Amino acid sequence: MTSLLKTAASAASTLKQNKYVVWAPDYTDSGALGRRLAVREKHLSDTHESWKKGEMELGGGFLSTDENEGSSPPPLAGSVLIVYYPSIEDVKKRIERDPYWINNVWDKEKMVVRPILLFDGPSFKG
Repeated sequence: MTSLLKTAASAASTLKQNKYVVWAPDYTDSGALGRRLAVREKHLSDTHESWKKGEMELGGGFLSTDENEGSSPPPLAGSVLIVYYPSIEDVKKRIERDPYWINNVWDKEKMVVRPILLFDGPSFKG
């Protein structure tokens, strides 16, 4: 685990927060990618702040295909996040402040938030 990930994980464990996975597919209408790109910098800035506060372990955009070589922008189809919060309600509050939620990038009917247990290879005691 990189030192930056260790820092985020350490901050979250110190605060006794739970770990959640957020699966946030984008809407599929013709304007969805344009909405995503219009607020992407704000979304990334807010996400980075959450990470610095120890609220997030990782996140990224998932792709609609694995054939993205040279594609600009890449064929983004949504986002996935691993976050730390006291409750699922707190996760939902954070999501509802995100520019992708506010600007109808993420499909609000298809989003999934679940508690997660992650495998950490270096500390596995199997």
